[in-house]
Amino acid sequence: MKITVPDSVISFDYYAFKECTSLTDVILSENSQLVGIYEGAFYNCYNLKNLNLPLSITDIGDYAFYNCSSLQEIPAKDNSNLKGIGSYAFYGMNDVT
Repeated sequence: MKITVPDSVISFDYYAFKECTSLTDVILSENSQLVGIYEGAFYNCYNLKNLNLPLSITDIGDYAFYNCSSLQEIPAKDNSNLKGIGSYAFYGMNDVT
């Protein structure tokens, strides 16, 4: 399952997509206003493969991508505005690059 996120969304709140095991792709545009992915937002979404974070992202909360074992890379660009990554945010990812 793919979801396309409107540019006006500013955060994924606590456990917003928890255990959405059919979720494979989250599509955000470069004009996205997303600034935060909070605690457990994608907790145990183990089929999530594709997510590209916009430069506007500043916070990734605790357990945000916990057990997202299909993600192959941390989805943030080198020139992002990312300021904080919470505890266990990417726990359970395989072969992170």
